[in-house]
Amino acid sequence: MEQTEQRIARSPGFKTGLKLAVLLGLLLVFIVPLSMIGSLVDEREQRQRATQEELISLQGGRQVVTGPLMLVPVTVTVVSDQGILREQIREVAILPESLATRVRLTPEILTRGIYEVPVYQASVEMDIEFSLPQESALPVDRLVRVHWGEARVAIGIQGVSGLRTQPVVAVDGRAAAVASGNRQIGSARSGIAMAVSQAAPGSAHTATVALALGGGGSIHFVPTAVRSSLTMTSPWPSPSFSGEMLPSSRSLTDDGFESHWETTSLGMGMPEAWLATDSSGSGEHWLHANRIGVELFRPVGHYQRTTRSVKYGILFVLLPMVALFLLEVFTSVRIHPIQYLMVAAAKTVFYLLLLSLSEQIGFTTAYWSAAAVTIILVTGYLSGLVARRGQALLVGGMVATEYLFLFTALQSEDYALLIGSLGLFVLLAVVMIATRKINWYAPGRS
Repeated sequence: MEQTEQRIARSPGFKTGLKLAVLLGLLLVFIVPLSMIGSLVDEREQRQRATQEELISLQGGRQVVTGPLMLVPVTVTVVSDQGILREQIREVAILPESLATRVRLTPEILTRGIYEVPVYQASVEMDIEFSLPQESALPVDRLVRVHWGEARVAIGIQGVSGLRTQPVVAVDGRAAAVASGNRQIGSARSGIAMAVSQAAPGSAHTATVALALGGGGSIHFVPTAVRSSLTMTSPWPSPSFSGEMLPSSRSLTDDGFESHWETTSLGMGMPEAWLATDSSGSGEHWLHANRIGVELFRPVGHYQRTTRSVKYGILFVLLPMVALFLLEVFTSVRIHPIQYLMVAAAKTVFYLLLLSLSEQIGFTTAYWSAAAVTIILVTGYLSGLVARRGQALLVGGMVATEYLFLFTALQSEDYALLIGSLGLFVLLAVVMIATRKINWYAPGRS
């Protein structure tokens, strides 16, 4: 019995199976450092985002401009919980008949340490036309009186701290004083307001507004008019149009973009006039939802591409181990598990090099720099293990092919899954064809 067990333990098939079990254990061990590297990439990316949001906030924030609206105070009769009638002052919001907005974005890149964020200076010009309804047409129950003399035009600005200069405003052709808005309009908790002293039932009014706004990351508008148009131009080369509606026309070139939106209150689901539900405007849900605008998009950053590359990490550790194992099967070379461990460790450290270098010199340069030193290290290490230099160069060439394949997959975001699947299938086919005649019970006699 003991002799049989000794023969089994000494058989080439048993030794091969034992080696495979050891290699599988090593492969599973490397899942831990790869997951730790993935967590490190996430941590660095979160730090980048926090730094970027801080810089954007200091610049004025992600601007959202809502309005304009004509706000007319009214006195209404309300019934308290105790059934007592009392008078209360509310506001009626009235949409303009037409609104034409022109925006010129001048972007720049702010840096803090190794982090960068796109910010901008926005020149905003608005041409506004109002046509006020008769008192009988106001959507108000139990109306007592309308305070037409206290009417004002209000514009909500999400980041009012981004105002770089005093707004230039004219109402009915006359320069108008600008005050801070004291009412939330949509998501904007602040803004500007100007008085319309000649407001009256059925009257028509015009206004022009010029704003110089600072902000970062994105800029959006909520066009509040029966008919609205928004034209935006900028030298930024890669805009990402976002919001409830894409531009009706746009032109993208290497020198920047020009986009144009046309909207209507009907299409946006806005009533032409309404009684504000409360002083915060929280009931005016259409002012929260109907945003149109642009984000200063930047192509996939180095953290995202590093994260995607780490997802291939276990495969990249496996491939050189398979190559070395097949080298053992086809030749007389014997490689110790510690030597497998060293090669796998070099392939893992590649991702740390990629992460640290990409923060300094950009992803592409960092990728090929990390890949080059890893290929040189693995090839040089193997040249001391195998009898023939060509065998070490063969494995080194396979490692180089790995990195070329991975870079191709990372560059093609839309087809990354297809490229990865085809590459894995081809690799599996090559290994199956190369090993189809091996007698795994006696590899040495194959």
